[in-house]
Parts: sequence; structure tokens; C-alpha cells
Amino acid sequence: MRILCVGAGFAGAVIARELAEAGHRVHVIDSRNHVAGNAYDYTNEYGIRVHKYGPHIWHTNNEEANTWFSRFTEWIPYQHKVRAVLANGTYVPLPINRHSINFALGTNFQDNESAEAFIVSEQVKHVKIENSRQHVEAAVGKRLCDIFFAPYTKKMWGIPLEKLSASVAGRIPTTLNDNSLYFPNDQYQAMPKLGYTSAFEKILSHKNISGELGVSFTKDMERNYDHVFNSMPIDVYFDKEFGELPYRSIKFNTVTVPVESVFPVPTVNFTTTDKHTRVTEWKKYAGHGKNDGFTTLTYEEPCDYKDNNHERYYPVKDADGKFKEVYAKYERRAKELEDVTFIGRCGTYQYLDMWVVICQTLKIAREFKEKYNV
Repeated sequence: MRILCVGAGFAGAVIARELAEAGHRVHVIDSRNHVAGNAYDYTNEYGIRVHKYGPHIWHTNNEEANTWFSRFTEWIPYQHKVRAVLANGTYVPLPINRHSINFALGTNFQDNESAEAFIVSEQVKHVKIENSRQHVEAAVGKRLCDIFFAPYTKKMWGIPLEKLSASVAGRIPTTLNDNSLYFPNDQYQAMPKLGYTSAFEKILSHKNISGELGVSFTKDMERNYDHVFNSMPIDVYFDKEFGELPYRSIKFNTVTVPVESVFPVPTVNFTTTDKHTRVTEWKKYAGHGKNDGFTTLTYEEPCDYKDNNHERYYPVKDADGKFKEVYAKYERRAKELEDVTFIGRCGTYQYLDMWVVICQTLKIAREFKEKYNV
């Protein structure tokens, strides 16, 4: 069969490789001028690797996803650490631990047990968790929620915590011990040795895969293929028939400064109400370059996707579920299409980690191959 994959990010690349190995002829297009989607990275003139669309850190407990992606990259072990900077300029660990509590609230807990007991006393016992504020309050209480999560989330999503689905806060790591790792429970944590772009180039390097960059999808392309796997925004595909699905975007301000180091860790979150949510100092990531005289930083400013050239990064998950209802209408329309399958974040209107996209797409590929006995 002749297959078209719209998008050269994780979803498009995985489906392309799986079907190419099954003997299908696959053509991949992307409206951008590069592969790897939002995971695209490059090495700048200072020898420092930068992720153009914000940091992508490989972390998972899923063996299937890790094994599949490992076919196309070697790894450099890396365990992520994040600090939050308080209004007074103090850097404290995230997820919240004993040190974070002491600095933020002026307490003086000397051991983890006393800090844990304090957190438990602060936790709000909601009868039912219906939004992100309730989720966070149930984990760490109102005071820590208002310091560490409420201002950041308002900037990130453009709406307050109580208006966000509880599933959004469910992605925020919390801890009741002194562990300073951001992903303390994930078995596989690393960075691709040669970067994500290099890995994607290997994924798409197959005799049955062809591709074009800087090419936008149009529906008249469908007649040239037996099946289309489409990662474009599903509401755009259907000409916003049931209304527009909202997305958040990020404006990335990348600068290089003539100093060896600026921040104590690779990623710093801003807890205040200024416009930036976080900053990344790239060479502090494993395998991201060495330069004693310069360092490259990327500051992130969230915004509506319409204010950023329609770059859609994060589907908005509201607490009352109205956007989910809109998506459900598009999903039902999509099921009426025999020769089109929607994939990826924008195609399925989901906020997904990289490993989840891989697993979901592998499942789609298996079902497709079983249907056509390949």
C-alpha cells in the first residue's frame, strides 16, 4: 500500500518506520523545514545543543517505548533536576521537599519525617477531585499550592488552576521526601547521545520511506494514497466544523551570554507572576556541549497559539470538559473516514509524553498491519 504520513514528529516517524518495515511505501511530509517535530534540536555556533521548542527529556518506565527508540540512538545517562526561584531570589528544589518547605514558609524542619508530617497536616481533604487546584491542594496544601503552582499554572495555561482539568496537575511530580530528582521513579532516564534530530533521521532512513519538508497538507493529496496518517490539528482538518479547539503555545527567547554558567541546574521555574515560566541552560544537560566562555539560555513565555504564528503545543484541558466534548464530535467524524487515521498530540487532542506517543502509535501500526495481513 501507498501511505502518506502528515508530520515528521514522534507519531509520524513511528508509524512511517513500522509500516515501511512491513513493506508499505511511505511518504512523509512536514510543514516545517526539519524532522523531529517539537523534539528537534541543533548545535549552535558555540558548540551547545539547543532544543528549538523547549527541553525534551527522555524518561519512562515503559520498556516497549524505551526499547523501540533505543534502536535509533545511543544514550547518555541523565537524571533531571529542577529548581524553583522564589520571589526573594532563593533557588529551591522541585518537586517540593523539606528544603523547599523551609525556604518558602520559614519553617525549620530538620528531618524528612517532620516535613512529611507537616505536609500531611496541610493537605486538603476534598470529597472529590474535580480540578487541578483540588489535586494540588490534596497533595501539598493551599499555601504551597499558591507559592509553587498557582502563579506558574496561570501563566502556562492562561486560566487558573481551578479551571483546569485535574489530569493536568496529575502530570506535576510531588514528593514527601528529600529526593531532589524531578523524575525519581522512572527506570529509564537519559539523553540521546547525538540528539533527537539524529535519532529521527535514522528512524526515517529506510528504503520504503520518502519525504518532503516545508510542505503543508491539503486534502487533495489523499487521492494519491491508500491511507493517510495525519498528525495535523483535527479541528483544522474538518474546517472547524464544530468549533475551534484551544491550544497553548510558547514563545522561546534564546540568548547566549559570555559567562561560563548562570543557573544552578539545567531548568529553573519562575514562581512569580512575571511573563516567563522557566528557563533552560542547555549545556547543563548531559551531552549538550562544553564551552567555558559562553552559555546558551532559553526563556519560555506561554501564550495563546494565535499569538505565536499558530504554533500549537498544548491542548487546553478545562475542568468542565467542554473542550473534550468538542473534540469528541471531531473524533466521531474521524471514525467515518475509512482511509484517514489521526495520530499524535494535535491529531488526538491529547497532552502526551514522548514515550506515550510511541506506545500509542505502535498500537495503531499493529492494528493496521493486522487488518491488512502484513
